[in-house]
Parts: sequence; structure tokens; C-alpha cells
Amino acid sequence: PLTIKMMERHPQGSQAFIPLKGNQFLILVAPAGDPPAPKSLKAFIARGDQGINYHIGVWHHPILCCAQQDDFLVVDREGAGNNCDEYFFAEDVQIQLDPSEYI
Repeated sequence: PLTIKMMERHPQGSQAFIPLKGNQFLILVAPAGDPPAPKSLKAFIARGDQGINYHIGVWHHPILCCAQQDDFLVVDREGAGNNCDEYFFAEDVQIQLDPSEYI
């Protein structure tokens, strides 16, 4: 299991991550809207040859690398105003990863 404490979202723009070393990475998301409930979280394993783009407002965990060292190209919004909301769970949340959950 994976233990997490928080999720974040970007209310003014999407955010993309493109792996540069070809390593798999984990994606943890919850629907846009109200702060995420632990039961709404979905975990996926991304291949190292694909990127991910989080839509505006989608709750997600910061990048979760599977390799000891990794590099990503991050595409984010530029401009005035706060574009990152963070939500901290009252208690740590345990996520069970299923190796068949590839995207």
C-alpha cells in the first residue's frame, strides 16, 4: 500500500508531466469539485513513454516516481494569481495499487 497525506489541484490551468527517462510513474487522481474523499481516489501506473495532462481543477497527488531518480518535463500555467489548491486529509490515506491498472 501507498500512504498519502494530501492532494492538490490547479483551478486556473491544466498541468502536464512528460517523463524524460522512460520510467513508469504513478498517477493518483480524484474528480474535480469538492475536496476529495479517500474512497474517490483512483491510482494508475503510467508507462514511461507517455505523458499525463491533468484537466483544470482535477485533484491529483504530486508526481510519484517509481525509479530512485527520475526527470519530468512539467508544463504549467504562467500568470498572476494562485494556481495551486492543496487539501490535507484529517488522517493518512492508504492506497492499494493494482499492477493491472496501467494506462
